[in-house]
Amino acid sequence: MSELKPTVLLVDDSSTQLALIKAYLSEQFEVVEAMQPELGLVLARKSHPDVVVLDLMMPGMTGLEFLRMLRADPTTFAIPVVILSLVGSTAIGDEFEDDVFAVLEKPVDGALLRQTVLDASHSNQWDT
Repeated sequence: MSELKPTVLLVDDSSTQLALIKAYLSEQFEVVEAMQPELGLVLARKSHPDVVVLDLMMPGMTGLEFLRMLRADPTTFAIPVVILSLVGSTAIGDEFEDDVFAVLEKPVDGALLRQTVLDASHSNQWDT
């Protein structure tokens, strides 16, 4: 009997970044990809992933706008989010500090990303 892997939703507009992050995570996690943040929101509502790994800089809708919409929806409010950013935690500002599990700076270390996503998948940060 095989053990179910936690599901991770990757939201990034770069196919190169998606491939790299997927390579880091696919051994331990089921990975769902979205190159458009709008599709990412649909997938988050539909599949209820254990963790969202989110790029901040995307065309059309920024990662922070995505995060705001994710947190505003009762069906996706509690999904832990790991943000990937070129400028690290300074990119999210105080307004979103409590809304993310972690912020990792690009280029991200694969082992650190795997451990962070694993920790996030076991997180009860938003449980009341």
